[in-house]
Amino acid sequence: QGPNARTPFSYMSLLRPSLSRIIPERKVLYLDVDTVVCDDLSRLYDIDMTGKWWAAVPEVQTWYHPFGPEYYNNGVSVYNLEQMRADGIVEILEHELATVYHRFPDQDVMNKYAVPEMVIPLPNRFNSCGCCGVSPRPAIVHFAGIPNWYGNPYMPGHEYLDEVIRLCEG
Repeated sequence: QGPNARTPFSYMSLLRPSLSRIIPERKVLYLDVDTVVCDDLSRLYDIDMTGKWWAAVPEVQTWYHPFGPEYYNNGVSVYNLEQMRADGIVEILEHELATVYHRFPDQDVMNKYAVPEMVIPLPNRFNSCGCCGVSPRPAIVHFAGIPNWYGNPYMPGHEYLDEVIRLCEG
């Protein structure tokens, strides 16, 4: 229901702004399903988020910046659930999603309310993708917005996916 119910994104993605209501922990590391982890992520999870809601990688593309010059991709995010609860932001984000259409719903509301004061910019190695820039030494490769991402051997970072497939096949 609501203006964001009929988008090309899974309705489950609309739950991201509500994670602090769903998960009792202090903090959570969120990864989109179209990501491949290539390195230890403990340093990412352990970043100091005092007074901030969100840590994410800024997008380098220039075509979509609806709320100002900075726009962050939330396909790889660290959320400070404790701070979000303390600041009461969840209700505001949920109300926005329920009443205002957004092109990239959950990502847009985080950008609208968190940037720049409540976000920690991360290096693009934690979200190596076309929209955030391709890192020569990625910790996480994100196949954001790529149709058939699991079957396209020509896109940047596919060698990491190939390695995961080899490991899984034994």
